This record gives sequence, structure tokens and C-alpha cells, in this order.
Amino acid sequence: MVTAKRIKELRTLKNLTQKKLASMINYSQSLVSCWERGIRIPSALGVIKLIRIFDCTCDYLLGMDCE
Repeated sequence: MVTAKRIKELRTLKNLTQKKLASMINYSQSLVSCWERGIRIPSALGVIKLIRIFDCTCDYLLGMDCE
């Protein structure tokens, strides 16, 4: 659930809607919603796209910095 919270937190900090973020990474808004609710996790390609937009590390996005 850390990843879900981080995606929502970072999206909000960038003042992006789910729809706008989805458009930027060429995915559907419903997939972004699933990520934020913890129903699904981003693929490796999805993670790469997100860290580029959010300007964060993979470890941070995936919650690996919590260990």
C-alpha cells in the first residue's frame, strides 16, 4: 500500500488529476485509479514513466526507503 499512497501523494503535489497523469504516461485514468487504491501496481515501464514525471527515485515510489 506504500506505493499506492506515494503515487497519490506525488500526483497531488504536482497538482495533477488522475486523468492528466494518465494522459502524460499514455495509460488510462482507471489504471491510475487502481494504482492509487492499491488494486494493481505499476509495471516496470509504468514505474519508469512515473519516476520521470515525479522526479523521484524508484526506491521512494515503491516504498523501498521504508525498510
